[in-house]
Amino acid sequence: EDRKKIAILGDMFELGIYEKEEHQKVLEKAVSLSLDEIILVGEVFFQLVIPDGKNIKAYKTTEEAIFALQKSPQQNSYILIKASNGMNFKKIFDDVDW
Repeated sequence: EDRKKIAILGDMFELGIYEKEEHQKVLEKAVSLSLDEIILVGEVFFQLVIPDGKNIKAYKTTEEAIFALQKSPQQNSYILIKASNGMNFKKIFDDVDW
């Protein structure tokens, strides 16, 4: 059975002047992996330049991401969820029907 590989990545806080640069590095690393989909969440990730031809979606808020995920469940997938605690990603885990 082929399971999709998905990364849901949220903003990382307390990076100071390196904030945008470090988020871009994380995005580039995620793009280099064999992921079927990348979901970016947060103000910083939302502002990055997203490479063409990749299955990448960006949302400004955790609530917007939850709404989109509820409409398109990602069942039978491997999912990596990572963000600063302040992004409240526990709500994604709790509110989406995995």
